[in-house]
Amino acid sequence: MKKLSIGTLLSFFILSSIILETQSARCCLEYRRTPVRCAKLKGYIIQNATNRCDISAIIFKTMSGRFFCADPRMTWTQDRIVCLKEKAARMKLTV
Repeated sequence: MKKLSIGTLLSFFILSSIILETQSARCCLEYRRTPVRCAKLKGYIIQNATNRCDISAIIFKTMSGRFFCADPRMTWTQDRIVCLKEKAARMKLTV
């Protein structure tokens, strides 16, 4: 019985962490305050404020597969968007 309880508890924690990670990638609740270098970024999506998501945000995906949220009004955020668009344009030229 004790093994079952520990296994169940462990499964719950793993599932909870996956759900929280997935939710944070889908709906930003706060912004990252410090800039990230463009070289570490892979892409982004735009989050509009809705009933489900309280704030508008840019959700960046890093090369390591992590997500973070940035304020779309910040200069560094806009600079990273431009940088990622330039990266994409260069990739199209090489194809």
